[in-house]
Amino acid sequence: MSPEPAEGKQAWPRQKQGFLTSLGRVFTAFELLIGPALMIGAWFIPTDGRWIMFGIGALAAAVLISDYNGDRTVKAETRAQHDRLDRSGIPATAEIVAIKEVDLGDGSGIQLRLRVEGNGLTPFEADSTDHRRRPHYEVGNRLHVVVDPSDNLFRFHR
Repeated sequence: MSPEPAEGKQAWPRQKQGFLTSLGRVFTAFELLIGPALMIGAWFIPTDGRWIMFGIGALAAAVLISDYNGDRTVKAETRAQHDRLDRSGIPATAEIVAIKEVDLGDGSGIQLRLRVEGNGLTPFEADSTDHRRRPHYEVGNRLHVVVDPSDNLFRFHR
């Protein structure tokens, strides 16, 4: 019996740059100001509701800042993955060995089972999920990927 192939991990997609990214930064700045604005505004209303409004502002600030920091962490990790693949990634070929329909929560998609092989690379298998943005996939199709051989992190090469 042959040993189980190693598993790979797909790099997170890069963050798109453009007008919507800039607009998103403006909305993020606005969101981060909501909590402090409520906290400051609490001092200008009658005494009865002051502490309630202050508490809502503090809670909003805590939740939105936590969300913002989590988003920054994901972006930093994504950037680090792609920088590592740019530095030490080697070209390889991923063959589609299975395709499965999946529910992605925000729409349907497909999950590809890939067998990745290349020069100087131990072959491995990995999964990739797609929202059907790319051309039609079929079992047996070969796709170009870039792989970091240290831990089988990969991304599709465009």
